[in-house]
Amino acid sequence: MNNRFKTSRISIVVSMMICLLFFMSTMALAAGPGKVDQTAKGSFSIKFLDSDAKPITGGNVEIFHIASIATDASGNDTYVLEKDFIGLTIDFDNLGSPELADKAETIVNSESLSGITKAINASGIAYFDNLELGMYLITQPVAIDGWYKMSSYIATVPYNDGDKWIYDVSSIPKMELELVEVPVTTVTPEPTVPGVSTPSPTPTIPSTSTPTPTPTPSSSMVGGGGTGTRIPQTGKLNWPIPVLSFIGAALVLTGWSIKKLDDDSYEK
Repeated sequence: MNNRFKTSRISIVVSMMICLLFFMSTMALAAGPGKVDQTAKGSFSIKFLDSDAKPITGGNVEIFHIASIATDASGNDTYVLEKDFIGLTIDFDNLGSPELADKAETIVNSESLSGITKAINASGIAYFDNLELGMYLITQPVAIDGWYKMSSYIATVPYNDGDKWIYDVSSIPKMELELVEVPVTTVTPEPTVPGVSTPSPTPTIPSTSTPTPTPTPSSSMVGGGGTGTRIPQTGKLNWPIPVLSFIGAALVLTGWSIKKLDDDSYEK
């Protein structure tokens, strides 16, 4: 009974150890995709897109080889800094930090180093192929018109995605639209000369009404509260003429009669 119990306990312990060893071996495989093929070549495909996923074209991208991949004394893959970047301290747990890219770019600028330059094509892609494996600084020397300059960053080729090494690495940097100020045009008024006024032009408004024709003077018109014929150029009526003629004739006749009577009285 006791032997059977002991044998059962031993079987359980052995089974648990086998399961634990299997679990540990699985974790070890998941920790890394194996050794890097140091005879291979790599590539970078850097794609520039706007917020609508449309390509941004124009300009160049320049990359700098910071470190190569080598095998250390223990047989592990490791990074070895290039001679121009010997003084660069790298935190391998934080390769994507902006501070590391800034330090590497400071060395590039202070030493006036030259890298590999590729143009951004019509698809918005700068493509670098046949690259030595290792660590690179990715920069944009000049900003694309209408956009801020891309922030420099560190990238490695190959890239470990947890399951395998990727030798053709793609990245899409974040691009920010540049706000361009629109110049304000100031209109300077013309100087005013004392005593001289500039007349404002009077707008001509075309007449939409039909002008009333000017009446032509005729020989018979209504005026003065009665009807009559006007004398040209005077505007007076001609009815007084016969009246005055009659009065004048009457006065002449009266004068002649008086003179006649006086003559008859003298003769007597």
